[in-house]
Amino acid sequence: GYGSSEFFRKIAKVVTPRLHEFNPVDITNIVDAYAITGHSTSKLFDEAANRVLSIVHEFRPHELSKIASAFATSGRTNPELFDAIALASSKQINKFTTRNISDLALAFATQNHLSPLLFDDITKITLSHIDELEPGKMSTIIWAYANLGIESTDLVDAILTRALSQLDTFGPREFANLAWACAVFDHSSEVFFGSNPRFYNACIQHKESFEPSDLLKLHQCNLWREEKGYQNVLPSDLSGRCIRAFTMEGTNKSAAPLLDVVRVLTNMDVQFKEKYPADSGYIVDIMLRIKGHPIAVEVEGATHRFGQPQHLTGSAKLKHRQLRKLDGLSLVLISDQEWRQVIQENASYQIQYLNRRLRIIT
Repeated sequence: GYGSSEFFRKIAKVVTPRLHEFNPVDITNIVDAYAITGHSTSKLFDEAANRVLSIVHEFRPHELSKIASAFATSGRTNPELFDAIALASSKQINKFTTRNISDLALAFATQNHLSPLLFDDITKITLSHIDELEPGKMSTIIWAYANLGIESTDLVDAILTRALSQLDTFGPREFANLAWACAVFDHSSEVFFGSNPRFYNACIQHKESFEPSDLLKLHQCNLWREEKGYQNVLPSDLSGRCIRAFTMEGTNKSAAPLLDVVRVLTNMDVQFKEKYPADSGYIVDIMLRIKGHPIAVEVEGATHRFGQPQHLTGSAKLKHRQLRKLDGLSLVLISDQEWRQVIQENASYQIQYLNRRLRIIT
């Protein structure tokens, strides 16, 4: 059939050497098709990126957003391409539709590609078209900002105000994204979460439809309300499901850098616990005490940090804040990028490094 891998492989073999001849429409259609069907090939996407870079000024808004979406969907990381798309998009941002904006923001957030100037422009154009935003686009845009850790009080206020008038039309995923973004930004809205029962009622409406990823976000929203000294916003049965999903998710991490840190701590004859369940529900990579002081060691990879210089994702910022405020923990944060340099040194240096990091905290 036409959806077969063999068919797409043959097309790629013919098309890839000729991508330098393609115009923006052709390039957009080919990478979009391969991304949607999941048949992306490294060579095709690499050559497509080169062609886009050579004629990026010729792409229209919907083509720019589709190219970015295709690369994000296929998991192809290309910082140079995304920088070029950001610049080209900013130059014609007033021509972008709300769908183009939503797709573009989602692609950049999925790629963890921070472009402050582009997102400044996205903020302005979104605010000017706020009354046109549908629930899906509101949810996508606010999630993108939260995931990248880009704060814009005006934008969040505007989206929450708009969302409140349409809350009954939000789906489970859209609703969870909205709640999670407020937690990430520590953006209190009593109109949204306070005495007005609509948020609570929406939880009831969707409680059987939430996917595991939605439950994780809602648990963090519940924790955020606890941070602020308020009552939980979720029904008790839903809250229980959320914390069970949250705890289960946190036990899955066992990357190589974490195993290396555990090995060095073992050689230091330090008493510690791995995958320690904090009271908040977070699973801490390594938990230890020094002079009675509780310390959480977190080994962080690409899902926590991105870019050069490195930035924390919204999810990582939220976890750090809640571990400190709710669990009373001091944190030692070790990026896998930093650890890769440490692990190249001898065993003595590795021990000295961890000793130094732990002493700073205590």
